[in-house]
Amino acid sequence: MTREVYFLPSEGSGVRHRFETLSNVKAFADHFAYRVYFLWGVSNGVAFCRFEELFLPIPGVTVINVFCEQARKFQYAIKHNLVIRYNGRILRIFNLGAKPTNMMFVFNLDASALNRLVPSFARPRTPVRAVPVVDVQTEAKKIIAEHLRTAKQEARDIAADEKDDAKGNR
Repeated sequence: MTREVYFLPSEGSGVRHRFETLSNVKAFADHFAYRVYFLWGVSNGVAFCRFEELFLPIPGVTVINVFCEQARKFQYAIKHNLVIRYNGRILRIFNLGAKPTNMMFVFNLDASALNRLVPSFARPRTPVRAVPVVDVQTEAKKIIAEHLRTAKQEARDIAADEKDDAKGNR
């Protein structure tokens, strides 16, 4: 039987939190032979961007974009300890101290509890990395370069003003 773990970070979480938590889920999944489904919340935490608009695929992880309404339904089910039905599957909610099941749903920080089930020698030395798509890298480099130019010009302007003040030209 196929073993699957579906993972959803909290709605407003940013990239760093999402990937830290994904690293915990992936360590568990790799050690215990689960397939990983990363439910990427298209929310304010990531400027309402879909995963593929920001990052390259992650080996061994299937990413599924979910929008706020769907994410809130998952959160409601978790809060009320309901069974989650998703993509024709019945998923049991994993909570701290629970025994993992073959088909389970993990929300946010409970992912660290999964990681603790992995023996320390089997945990990866490096976390899952977020590799930006080329368009994002190119745009980021342009913005950084412009910021550096602006900062240098501002520093020159301040130095010139201070020099004028020292001469008493003001």
